[in-house]
Amino acid sequence: MCASACRYLHFRGEILWFGHIPRLREHIFVSPSWLLRQVLGPVIEPHPRNPRPLVSDMGEVTMRSLRATFLAVFAPELVLQLLLTLRLCIEVRRSKLDHARGDRLLLVPSLLPPSPPQRMWGRDGAARVFAGRRVSLCVQSGMLLPESMYLRIQTRVHELFGDSMAVWKGGFDGLVGNVECFSRFEEEEAIDVWVRGPSGSEEAAWMVLYLVSSCCFICGVCVCVCVCV
Repeated sequence: MCASACRYLHFRGEILWFGHIPRLREHIFVSPSWLLRQVLGPVIEPHPRNPRPLVSDMGEVTMRSLRATFLAVFAPELVLQLLLTLRLCIEVRRSKLDHARGDRLLLVPSLLPPSPPQRMWGRDGAARVFAGRRVSLCVQSGMLLPESMYLRIQTRVHELFGDSMAVWKGGFDGLVGNVECFSRFEEEEAIDVWVRGPSGSEEAAWMVLYLVSSCCFICGVCVCVCVCV
């Protein structure tokens, strides 16, 4: 009965309850605005005047940094679970030595530099197949595409690309086989996704384009333009 009531209030937005996550099941956030402001806010939209800034090294955050930022607010281990559950960060693989030290490493896209690595999407004379898709909200909808939504897309797509994925604030690039995918986020307006590959990779290119762009179809009326050569 209690679980049903919590689920109902969660769907209404009056509380936040993550009953499907064992470590968070016993915690009910009676003030969603507090959670957003005190816990998720420093990650989604870091503020330079924050008295407890989340320190990162090129977007990489350690558990030590999480403890320094959130220990006085909420249990850092539960903050980590929240960030992973809400897909606001990516857990980076560490060496056996790092694991022995007991420190976990996270990649937080919102803390990354805005510029893509220079090697990304450079000239490639072998590419013969190109396709692209733009996802945007209908102008009449009066809605905006929040940056936090793109953060979740980046972390979800990481499951497809794995270690081949390069991430920066507002974009990513990755490889699936011999197909390369590039994406960028135009603030509050649109998300672009492009793929390219060598001759004969048409089916694989379209599959990658479909898998990546399907992560974007989560709100509003979308307009898509696709081109394949």
